[in-house]
Amino acid sequence: MELAKHISEWSKDKTKVGAVLSKGKEVVKVGFNGLPKSVRDEETILQNRDLKLKLILHAEENILARAHEDITDYQITTYPILPCSKCASQLIQRGITKVVAPVCKIDRWQESIELGKSIMLEAGVDIFEIEQI
Repeated sequence: MELAKHISEWSKDKTKVGAVLSKGKEVVKVGFNGLPKSVRDEETILQNRDLKLKLILHAEENILARAHEDITDYQITTYPILPCSKCASQLIQRGITKVVAPVCKIDRWQESIELGKSIMLEAGVDIFEIEQI
């Protein structure tokens, strides 16, 4: 969790999210939410919520885009929130079986996180929510 928190600080977004993909005790990939590679972090994008939301990649999406190996039965740890419903769907598709994250304290994401949590549970993904660090 500490590593995901540290990685989240690399994000230029207001809501800084970090993620760590691991297999056992081995860190496989890390990611944070941000604009696609080669797209500059311009304030005109980052300060325009509608535009930013159309362009930004979530931390989980950044990891999955770079994980070319089979990641079935891997774990993802996210900070400071559980994956949203879209990211949860992608994690399920790729075979992630364990998700670790702090209890969500960000109201605007609560609905999507609850939906993501429900589909992950239905798909047999183990979810571990811990108090904020």
